[in-house]
Amino acid sequence: MLLVVDNGSVYTKHLLDFLHKRKIRFVSSPFDKISLSDLDKYSSIILSGRKKNDPTMNAIDSKIINHAILKKKPLL
Repeated sequence: MLLVVDNGSVYTKHLLDFLHKRKIRFVSSPFDKISLSDLDKYSSIILSGRKKNDPTMNAIDSKIINHAILKKKPLL
């Protein structure tokens, strides 16, 4: 299953609509609600864009990126 990490982009809704219309199974969650221990249950990850630079968001996104690289999961 695909995980969409919502970093606050104004385009995230369009992305979710696109995935839904194509019947792609996904879960969407705000970046600050992601449980890093649950990342193993997703086969791929999309990090949405964002409105502003936020140190907390950067730290969480970095952990998600490192997990994807370590586990060789597709990441966008």
